[in-house]
Amino acid sequence: MTALNQILQSGIGTISNQGAMQRKSQTQYKCSICHDSGWEIITKDDGREACRPCECLKRKKAISALKDSGIAEAFQDRTLDNYIPKNEVQEVALSRSKRFVEIFGEYDNMHMNFMLMGQNGAGKTHLSIGIANALIKKNVLVRYVTFQDLLATFANAKKEKDLYKVINQYKDAELLVIDDIFRTTIREWNGQKNPLMSHIDSMFQIIDYRYFKKKGIVVTCEKTIEELRNMDRAITGRLVEYARGNIVEFKDPKLDHRFYGQ
Repeated sequence: MTALNQILQSGIGTISNQGAMQRKSQTQYKCSICHDSGWEIITKDDGREACRPCECLKRKKAISALKDSGIAEAFQDRTLDNYIPKNEVQEVALSRSKRFVEIFGEYDNMHMNFMLMGQNGAGKTHLSIGIANALIKKNVLVRYVTFQDLLATFANAKKEKDLYKVINQYKDAELLVIDDIFRTTIREWNGQKNPLMSHIDSMFQIIDYRYFKKKGIVVTCEKTIEELRNMDRAITGRLVEYARGNIVEFKDPKLDHRFYGQ
């Protein structure tokens, strides 16, 4: 048995009989390099054969990771490169977003969260998804969820074990993105009829776990830090403490592209 076959059979990859593969027409394969095996045979400098992951396998993994991230298909084309800042605060937000991506996994504990706060329509969701997409390309396990969808998922977990499963998938991601966190008015929040309150403990479990495990969280919110603190001091404190230098607040109503154009 050749060294190459030993490598392939050990779990690094499997390549079917090369002669049989060559007899098949190239048009029958989606990838002409690896013949859909996912592994490319190369010749090393010393003349020995070896195999390495094919580029098509990397693309498949990237596509799969994007699907698993929770980012809706309509938003998957939002990147930091196609975010167009219109003023200084948006330029700062974009610059800090790019820096966050650049140093993700290398930053100190004070800079692992990122918070985009304030004015609706300023591009907070675009930036958060741009961060997520950029890190997915770097093979970072990302989970994206809107606040409303997160609470709905908690509500739909009929059994305790189902709830734990939901909580764990957001605990375990390398980066968690929560879009529009606490999207409700303070009056609704403090009202006795508010149905959201029963699920806040579940969200706190996620954020508290990530806080102590030092796992990054990106949040967007239409409120200010002070308003967020008034809604839940414990959650806000954990987010803010590890977002030093990574908090951007949009205040100008004219930043709302939905009313004032692109």
